[in-house]
Amino acid sequence: MDEATKRKTYFLLAATTIIWGIQPLCIKWLVTTWSPVTITAMRYYLIGTTLLALSVYRGERLLPPRSCLLGLFFMGVTGIGLNNVMQFTGLAISTVTNCTLIAAASPAITAFMAVIFVRERLSLLAWGGIVLSFLGALLVISHGSLNVIQTMSFNAGDILFLLAQVAWTTYSLIALKIMRRMSALQT
Repeated sequence: MDEATKRKTYFLLAATTIIWGIQPLCIKWLVTTWSPVTITAMRYYLIGTTLLALSVYRGERLLPPRSCLLGLFFMGVTGIGLNNVMQFTGLAISTVTNCTLIAAASPAITAFMAVIFVRERLSLLAWGGIVLSFLGALLVISHGSLNVIQTMSFNAGDILFLLAQVAWTTYSLIALKIMRRMSALQT
């Protein structure tokens, strides 16, 4: 990879991280004015239009294979609909900090659900990483206080954040199957 390509790649990775990082803060502000459903619809209208334009520019096939339609439908329901509406509704009730901390558990939730639904085999080290991930999130949330852990309660927003992560994981697992037959851009 040449130096210009490396710089472009790192710039795009940094930009993506910044956009994903500020998203909960922006949504927290937006839910005071718009409903979670409106935010989700506007967000995906803009993203869909952009991806459609990129697909046309790159000469991608615009209509998916028939065999992928059901999977794409469920990806839309879980990853676009449920994930976003639950997360955005949760942000109207709970804090950006809780949203971010619960979202940090997404890789562990994905690994756990992959074991159940995709029959993924995890090594002992991977299981250790899942446990460590949850313990780390618990440590941060509780500020290291056993008393906080014992009296811990979750509000409805926090539960919605967790359910949003489960919906996102479901979306990701469906995408694994769909992207064997379609490009990521087309998907």
